[in-house]
Amino acid sequence: MQLVINFDRQLDEETYYLVDGLARTRRMKRDVTILSTMVPGKDVGIDGEFYYNPLDFSDSGQSIDPSIVDYNTPPSCQPDLWLHWKPTRDRKQMIWADSEQTVNILEWLVYLIQKVFGPKGYFLSGDVQVSDSLRIRIENSELLLNERAIDAMEILMNIMMSNMRVDLNTSIVPGRILKMEMSPDQKWAIEVEDTSSELITVLSSVENEITLVQLYSDVLFGYSGRLELDTKAIEIHWSDDAMRSGVVFDGILVTVYDLANQRMIKSTMSGGKLTPVPANYFEEGIIGNSGQIISI
Repeated sequence: MQLVINFDRQLDEETYYLVDGLARTRRMKRDVTILSTMVPGKDVGIDGEFYYNPLDFSDSGQSIDPSIVDYNTPPSCQPDLWLHWKPTRDRKQMIWADSEQTVNILEWLVYLIQKVFGPKGYFLSGDVQVSDSLRIRIENSELLLNERAIDAMEILMNIMMSNMRVDLNTSIVPGRILKMEMSPDQKWAIEVEDTSSELITVLSSVENEITLVQLYSDVLFGYSGRLELDTKAIEIHWSDDAMRSGVVFDGILVTVYDLANQRMIKSTMSGGKLTPVPANYFEEGIIGNSGQIISI
């Protein structure tokens, strides 16, 4: 069965060729500085997300060039190396072109609506029965998964998180994410990660609404052997104005991030005991009376 999504009007040429180009080329993380010299004046987006080379269609966009950062990793906001949603030649519809698999069919749809069609003012509609247990319905670009509304920004954040890789210029080693929350103003994010050798918190700023730029990391504690951790013991607290945040582990405030000054108050663990952040950080408004307390 063909999976089809309708546009509210015929796509303009620029949008049509963009989506067609993305669908015909391998999506690879690229250096946008190098791309700016290759295609001056072109908006290539985050990690080259909008870049494609029509001269390389015959090789599915897989030719090696200096802009490629990671051949096997897509741009941080794209869910896969291959996009199978393709616009029809009449520019009125979009079809899923891979009949054998539907991996990331929803994620790609969310990405295209949020990053390509939405900014151009296009609205999508359709009713796609992907499988016996998966139905996607769209009304005016609002997505429902099995008749339940989905949070598009949450989907985009999950895409970004799944694409995180080690930045060789930092000591941050992404691992299993135990907990992640964004600030009320959606400008900052804190995650707690298990790196298999220690537990760390990472502070990131949010750019272009979905891309996390890692700023600082802080070790909560070190351990050896198998980690025994009840993630319900971790809480992330935001101040009323979202300019200060604290991570609480087993009821102890162990890490504080001063977002206004972009610095952190470190804490460590020695001999199995947490060295907590000074209590006066509570008094100074880490957690106000109406502050948001996020629990698992």
